[in-house]
Amino acid sequence: MFRPNILKETPEAYAVFQKLSPSHKNEYIQWTNEAQKQETKERRLEKMISMLLNKKKNQ
Repeated sequence: MFRPNILKETPEAYAVFQKLSPSHKNEYIQWTNEAQKQETKERRLEKMISMLLNKKKNQ
C-alpha cells in the first residue's frame, strides 16, 4: 500500500509530487502498489523519489 508519509520524509520530492496532475500521481501510486513483495515496493518507492527529484532538477 502506498504511504504518502514516506514522500513527506523527502520534502523536495513531495513538493514535486503535489504539483503533478491527478493522473500522474495515480500512475506513480499504481506502479508502487502493483509490486507483490515488500522489498519490491520499497525499491519502487526509492526509484519514485529519485524520479521526482530528477523532475525537480529539470524544471
